[in-house]
Amino acid sequence: MLEKIAVTVEITVKVATTQTLLEVFANRFKPLIIHFIGHGMTSSNGTALVLEDKVGIARPFTEDDLKTILDSRREPPCQLALLNACHSEGLANALIKSGVSHVIAVNAEDTILDIAARCFSRHLYQALFNGILVVDSFLQSRKAVKIADELRNIFDPKTFKRGVNFQEAFKFQLLPENSREHNQSLKLQSVTAGQVIAPSWENTNVIPSYDSTFVGRRQDLLKIAEILANSDYRCVALHGMGGMGKTALAYAAGRWHHERERFRDGVYCGATITSNLANYNGKSTYANEQPGEFREKTTVVGSFPPNAFGLYDMHGNVWEWCVDDWHNNYRDAPQDGTAWLSKFSNRKVLRSDSWAGDPSFSRSAYRDSNTRGNRDSDIGFRVVRVAPRTT
Repeated sequence: MLEKIAVTVEITVKVATTQTLLEVFANRFKPLIIHFIGHGMTSSNGTALVLEDKVGIARPFTEDDLKTILDSRREPPCQLALLNACHSEGLANALIKSGVSHVIAVNAEDTILDIAARCFSRHLYQALFNGILVVDSFLQSRKAVKIADELRNIFDPKTFKRGVNFQEAFKFQLLPENSREHNQSLKLQSVTAGQVIAPSWENTNVIPSYDSTFVGRRQDLLKIAEILANSDYRCVALHGMGGMGKTALAYAAGRWHHERERFRDGVYCGATITSNLANYNGKSTYANEQPGEFREKTTVVGSFPPNAFGLYDMHGNVWEWCVDDWHNNYRDAPQDGTAWLSKFSNRKVLRSDSWAGDPSFSRSAYRDSNTRGNRDSDIGFRVVRVAPRTT
């Protein structure tokens, strides 16, 4: 048993890809536990975990794949491996041969319910980090599954009765069997203070969450992922008639990329802006967003993420003077991108909103105007340097 010591536990969550596995195994700081949460499958080549490629398509990861990654290692990748996936026992041998002392997996011939897997994991971590022996922690977690209320109400098609507690509990195996090393606790490093650094758990879905308004649009989600993965594009516009599910598709695509940390400055999608993305009067709202922060002053350029073209503060902060003179509508506007000037106007166009404005003014469709000599604390301009042409 461990003496009472303070421990620091840092939990890092990554989407399961071959790249993230390589990064984990190559890290010189060896993790205490490697925990796979996802799907397992059987095939003619044996059992495999289901990973995903860069655009989210399922990719079987076999025991041979795992052996290839682990063969060059001189020391075990972790102390304990927890494979919370159906049929995962088939991959345990590769981990054991690499020197992992404790491997918990699901019987090779069995599937496992998500409820049972989460119940087992929750109690396993609680026991392990209280210094309980690995074998006792495993048995306690099995017992927790045996008495879990959520499993008592599930219908068992084999027995035609309710309750699958015992069937699910005995699908978990502690390997290698009868190892003396299981009669010890995990080796935790002592520190001066106790701390748990946990991830944002809502960002751990391996598969985009199902939405009833998203029926039949999985192919569209895949197309967006392929466009962004295989090109330099950073902005995708969705077009179509109202009621086709464009908003649901945009949110799903945004969630998918955000969860995988594809873009350094995050992913934005939706019908309205928020005060986390621009400096405006966040106490006011435009659509259904929550009220935000009203900073009541300008902010330093670079305080918010840039747009797809790398430009900062295109929404909010200060109104920006435009070269265009004011016109009441867009009739006869130039089609070649040149400035729209008028001999009869003393007013210039203002765009982008300011720190004092409502979010409705931050829309790209909104424009305002003022006389050329006007000065105010919420009006500015953008300096553009034109690069000389080369031949």
